[in-house]
Amino acid sequence: MFSIFYIDRPVASWAAGVFGFPRPALLNYPWLTLAAMLAILVVAGQAVQRNSLSHLSRTLILSGFALAWGVCTTEFLLKPMFGRQPPAEWVIHGTYVFSWLLPTDNSSFPSGHAVQMAAVAAVFWRAYPPWRRLCVGLPLLFSAVFVFGNWHYVSDVIAGLFVGVTAGLIVPALWNIAGPRLPE
Repeated sequence: MFSIFYIDRPVASWAAGVFGFPRPALLNYPWLTLAAMLAILVVAGQAVQRNSLSHLSRTLILSGFALAWGVCTTEFLLKPMFGRQPPAEWVIHGTYVFSWLLPTDNSSFPSGHAVQMAAVAAVFWRAYPPWRRLCVGLPLLFSAVFVFGNWHYVSDVIAGLFVGVTAGLIVPALWNIAGPRLPE
């Protein structure tokens, strides 16, 4: 809430003045999610042939499911519920609103890209402790790019990171209830 009231608009105005407005995204949700689902199918197919899963295979499968969970939650539930316009609308037209239950094609809250990165990073954080700095650093770096590039407000990214980390924690917990235990 603090970010929504005090940080979002000044940062968006500053970023527009320094960096301009966003360029078209190179990677959109369907391609990233499709790649994750294909990876799950390939790894699962290999596991069926060998009748076992390696630690990396299990981590990739869980990452794919966490990614899918986070993206579906964001795209089908949260973005339509909040209906928030992206920062360009604020900078150009002065429109800074949440259009509750009035979804738009370019709703920015929460950041779906932050969700994707955080979901995968949370799974890898747990599975590979030596990679933890990378699991924190990369999502934060790209989140800053999304804010400074005016694709998202600070609060969009914070909410996206929260949703992604939540998905990345829930999926392995469900796996441990229903399937073989993951190493701690």
